Amino acid sequence: MLTGAKPFVGDDVSDTLALVLKFEPAWDSLPDDVPARVRQLIQTCLQKNPKQRVHDVADVRLVMEGAFETTASAPSEPTLSPTLPIWQRPVAAIAVALLLVAITGLVVWSLMRPVPPAPRPLAQFVLQMPLDGPVRSVGFNTEVAISPDGTRVVYTSGQGAPQNQRLYVRQLGELDATPLRGTWR
Repeated sequence: MLTGAKPFVGDDVSDTLALVLKFEPAWDSLPDDVPARVRQLIQTCLQKNPKQRVHDVADVRLVMEGAFETTASAPSEPTLSPTLPIWQRPVAAIAVALLLVAITGLVVWSLMRPVPPAPRPLAQFVLQMPLDGPVRSVGFNTEVAISPDGTRVVYTSGQGAPQNQRLYVRQLGELDATPLRGTWR
């Protein structure tokens, strides 16, 4: 209304809407005698982002009355804000603190995590036949046991009746088995 012309002119409604979405109005076509407060209000009312637009006519009335303007006296001398050294800036301090926390967490994690046990070496050996007969087996089951810690083998040997059989223990690091006393069955 202030310029006497439409800000967006298209061949039909869809062309006009496309121009509204794509381009800004020609702000320089406003007359020079339009007050800055009105010029700012018109630009705020025509913002593309709805969150930045004026929400209702009550806000327009407050703007027109100057409710949002502040009067500040101009400083007599231009003041320069001091530039802080990098180590005194809040962003740098926060970044360094986060880095220290991350490094501390990694160190604590690496020191506190359980160390997996070293794998035991594969052991292969031959059982020497005892003098009293071969290692006894019943069907497909050979009577051989390995100690829970995996360092000894116990087996039954002997021929004939169970009372003629004996238990033998062999350490994996030794070549000979030792008969267990009192193990005649």
